[in-house]
Amino acid sequence: MRARTIALPLSLMLFAGAPSMAQDAPTIETVRLNDPGVIGSRVTLQFPGGDQLTGRLLSVEDGNVTIRHNRLGEITVQRADISRTVRPVVIDGLELAPANPEAHAPEPTPAPEPEAEPAVDTQTPDVTWTREFEMGLRGSSGNTERLNFDTSLLLKREDTEGIFTFDTSYYYAEDDGDQTANRFDANVRNEWKLENPRWTIFVQGSYLLDEFQDYDYRVAGGAGVGYKLIEAEDTTLDVRFGVGASREFGDMADEDVHPELILGADFKHNFNDSNRILASTEIFPRLDDAGEFRSISSAAWEIDIDRGNGLAFRVGAEHRYESDVEDAEKSDLDYFARIVYSF
Repeated sequence: MRARTIALPLSLMLFAGAPSMAQDAPTIETVRLNDPGVIGSRVTLQFPGGDQLTGRLLSVEDGNVTIRHNRLGEITVQRADISRTVRPVVIDGLELAPANPEAHAPEPTPAPEPEAEPAVDTQTPDVTWTREFEMGLRGSSGNTERLNFDTSLLLKREDTEGIFTFDTSYYYAEDDGDQTANRFDANVRNEWKLENPRWTIFVQGSYLLDEFQDYDYRVAGGAGVGYKLIEAEDTTLDVRFGVGASREFGDMADEDVHPELILGADFKHNFNDSNRILASTEIFPRLDDAGEFRSISSAAWEIDIDRGNGLAFRVGAEHRYESDVEDAEKSDLDYFARIVYSF
């Protein structure tokens, strides 16, 4: 058990009790508990950390020290806990405990640390890019018979939040010096992934220029929802449904805005690391004229030529159908063989 006694710096005790500033400071006497004559005398026990206890020393036995305090009575402490034993200081008959040299001055209160600013996530979400450039020969049967040149570009970016896809193609053909085909199209689609990543919301738009149709060019757009119907290691199937509108421009076009549905699907299956099949379709039934619709479907087989350099060979066919035409074939089937470069 420990008790605190009055602990004052020696200089302050002298100043408070001395008749003059010239009085000599009393000497602090250190005693040994085993010294003869110490038992029965008054001592001050000082402890590490600044605590001290003053009283009459009664006994020193078995590693314990017992003193009698004026107010607390008999107190026993372990001898190993005592750092020093001294005589009390007496000034003008007043007994005061000398200052404990091991007493610590109160530590200053540290200034409060500024609140840390919320951590900002500077990491870019995982992004996957698909970049493909295609070029090759194409044969067609339909309005004309031809074998000519085409090229296309695909850019696709996917991260944890969504998918952005842009593709464009150009096809030009001549027969015996006469132009037989001149078609350019561009398509863009943005998909936002929902809490369930199998579901998406999409918006899309397209532009088609075809000099061998009843119209010169057509613009279309729409929005809807998509769903990943199959998501296996080697096979994926995405479907989508939406509502949109299209408008055709040209001398023979009606230039009316036609509301239409959007029905689409994209399929991919990997036979192995080097062989795969690809297929896609989009159907646009007209809402203002039952039975009229247009569609674009394609299927292809692709084999890697040089995976290290991103080269592949793709062969397949594309079918375009438009029910509402007068001076052109409703159906065009194009078959193709292309070299694909992924970068």
